[in-house]
Amino acid sequence: MICNLSKSKLCLLQILFLITVINFNLSATTHLFGGPDTVVQKPNLAHLENLMPVEPASRITDLIDTKFYDGYIKPGDLSSKVASNGAMYTLASPGRYYISNDITVAPNNNTVTAIRISANNVLLDLNRATISQSSSSNKTGLIGLELASGVTNVIIQNGRIDSFSGTGININTNCANIIIRDVIVSRSTQYGININTSNTIYLQNVKAVSGSNASGNCWGLNLATCHNVLVQNSNFDNNNGISNSSYGIDIASTSYQCVFENCTANNNGSTTCATSYGILVYNSTSNCWFKNCESSYNQGTSWGYGFIVLTSCSNIRLSNCSAFGQIGGTGTTNFAAGFYFDATIYNSIIENSYSYGNGAGTYAGFGIYFGNGSTSGPARCIVRNCQLYDNLGTNLSYGFYDFASTTSTILAHNVVSGNGAINPSDGNFTPTSANNANYVITYSQSPIINSSNNLFLECNLTQIGAINNTGTLGEFQNLSIIS
Repeated sequence: MICNLSKSKLCLLQILFLITVINFNLSATTHLFGGPDTVVQKPNLAHLENLMPVEPASRITDLIDTKFYDGYIKPGDLSSKVASNGAMYTLASPGRYYISNDITVAPNNNTVTAIRISANNVLLDLNRATISQSSSSNKTGLIGLELASGVTNVIIQNGRIDSFSGTGININTNCANIIIRDVIVSRSTQYGININTSNTIYLQNVKAVSGSNASGNCWGLNLATCHNVLVQNSNFDNNNGISNSSYGIDIASTSYQCVFENCTANNNGSTTCATSYGILVYNSTSNCWFKNCESSYNQGTSWGYGFIVLTSCSNIRLSNCSAFGQIGGTGTTNFAAGFYFDATIYNSIIENSYSYGNGAGTYAGFGIYFGNGSTSGPARCIVRNCQLYDNLGTNLSYGFYDFASTTSTILAHNVVSGNGAINPSDGNFTPTSANNANYVITYSQSPIINSSNNLFLECNLTQIGAINNTGTLGEFQNLSIIS
């Protein structure tokens, strides 16, 4: 649909249609594009309601409190003499249990779990205590807390898991109806929290932070083939695969119906980490919604990402999110991006979000990067009501960059400014370096004109020198270029 300004009535109808298109909700997007229903819904956690316990006001120190609990675990209960792949202590019966005091473990073998839950219908209250691996222990692959495969109806709450050489909390396959709340998992070597092929998971007020792995990757939270997951008010920060990759949050392997609210994935990676992912969604994951989340200051020597979506994911919605301060490498293929969608993503949206200050010291800096130079880009995606500014790569700087050869992206009501190491001043419309200019909206693709895949730009406000087009564009509709 191309608006011919000389035909005012037709133009008005076209603009009204465009406004209708722009102001749909996400479910309407699917009808517009002819795809399946893609409404993002909150997970249904009704099955967890009967697990909510009455909590004591302070730590229980000596005796079993029969009012709240069926038993307790004391430090001497965890035997150090246990075979590899075994557990130092196992909760094998339903009930409510608490930790009587801080517990430090030093098993005699590698790949050992401190406490394993193998029964259904268990509440484990850490009772404001810490379970940690001894600083003198050199055993590898240790796990703090673990749920055996197939366990259901479990609550873990109110304490800390620290310094385990493998994983802080590990949830094995086919578990369901799990609550983890008011828990800090810190300084894990590989995974802070690892959840595999499970469903109906609720994380609230959880921190999986300060992981560090000198010889491999490091994750704050890893979800693989999981669904019906709600994570609220949680932090996944400062996790560092020192010479490999770092992940704040990793959602993968056909996971679906995952909602994150008021969460952070900040400061993952380092000056020696290869690639840093604040929040990574990939491998056919669908129906995920991030609301009021922040992913910032993630650093890698090659690439640094805030929010990154890869490999055939669909119906990913990013609302009221912030991504700033990502840092990548200085090589010609390196970059930092606040938001990144590869060419295989479809029916997804970034809205009411901020992306700024990405790329400082990096070869290229992007507020939002779409596509990967293939023949097609992300399909039927929307960027609306976003602010993209001050993304400053050393050699390449862009607010929004679509690197696809064809596109169906809709851009609407975005404000983009201050991107580029060279910002044209008043009256200076020709920067000395084209690649380093203030090109805040850039296309290398040729949108399909007069078709349902036409690219729309409606009320996008940018600075002087903003439009860099090496493809074949239709007319910009209602586009304002401002200084």
